[in-house]
Amino acid sequence: MAKTLYFLLALISTYLIFSQQRIDFSLVHDGITRTYFVYVPASYSGNEKVPLIIDLHGYTSNANQ
Repeated sequence: MAKTLYFLLALISTYLIFSQQRIDFSLVHDGITRTYFVYVPASYSGNEKVPLIIDLHGYTSNANQ
C-alpha cells in the first residue's frame, strides 16, 4: 500500500512540475457554469500521438484542490 501511495505521489508531482501551460475553459449546462483546466506540457508539439489523462475530483472537492 505504501509503495503504491509513494508511486502515485511521485507521478502527480512529476505531472505538476512538467505541466507548463494551463488553459482554463468553461461551459454552461442546464444553467450551471462548469469549468475545466487543460494542462499542456512544454514538450508537446502536436506532431505525434500522446495519451490523454482525465482527472476527475470528488463530489465535495473542486478542481483547484
